Amino acid sequence: MLLTRHLLAVFQSIFKKLEPFSECELCCERVFFLAIKRNSHCIHRCCSTCWRRFLEAGERDTLRRMQLARSYALRCFGCEAQLDRALLRRYGPTALQCCAQNLDRREQLIRNKPASFSCVECPQTGCVGIGYDDHYQRQVMCFICQHQWAAPTRGILPQIWAWMCSWWPDRIDGVKGWRPCPHCGAAIMKDGGCPMMRCGMCGGAFRWGLTHNSVKGVIHAHLPPNTRR
Repeated sequence: MLLTRHLLAVFQSIFKKLEPFSECELCCERVFFLAIKRNSHCIHRCCSTCWRRFLEAGERDTLRRMQLARSYALRCFGCEAQLDRALLRRYGPTALQCCAQNLDRREQLIRNKPASFSCVECPQTGCVGIGYDDHYQRQVMCFICQHQWAAPTRGILPQIWAWMCSWWPDRIDGVKGWRPCPHCGAAIMKDGGCPMMRCGMCGGAFRWGLTHNSVKGVIHAHLPPNTRR
C-alpha cells in the first residue's frame, strides 16, 4: 500500500513537470498538448478547433482567390508564411481541399509536359486546369475538368495580329481605364500614384505600364503591403 502511494506520487510529479496542457494562441484556452498543431512553415500554432474555424472563415473568398491566382494562396493566421497543406487536408473545408488537390495536379502536369508541347489555360470559370497543345490537333482538352475548346490559331498572320494587339492599351469589355491583373485577370483601375501595383484579389505584384500591365521591372521596395491572407 505504501509502495503504491509512493509510485502514485512519483507519477503525479512527473505529470506536472511535463505540462500536458498548452495555451492556444487564438482562443487562449488550455487544451491537451496533442491537440495543438503548429504550422510547419512558421512558429504559430493553435488548437485543432481554431484551425478548423480559421479555414472555414471566408471560405468562398479564399477559394475564389486561389482559383483566380491558380496557385496555393493560403497563409498563416499570424504571418505571411504559407499554410502547411497537411493542416488543410486535415481541418480544411472540402471545397478548399479539392482546389488544393487540383493545383497539385496542375503543377504535376506542368512539370511533366512534353518538350514539343505548350500549356494552354482552361477557359472554364473556376477551373485551375491546363491542356496540352501539340500544334497539330484542332481541339485542346483540360486534364482536370475534361472541358474541350478550340486550339489557338496558328500561322504568321495570327502572330502579326497578336503583336499589333500587344501595343494597344489593355481594356476590359471596351471600357477605358480598366486593365486585367496579369496574374489572375481581375479588373483593376489606377487613379494615380506609383506604377508599382499589387492586386487586391490575388496579391500578385506587377507594373502598370503605358499600354499594358507587366510582371517585369517590378521594384518590390515600392510595392504596397500584401494584405491578402
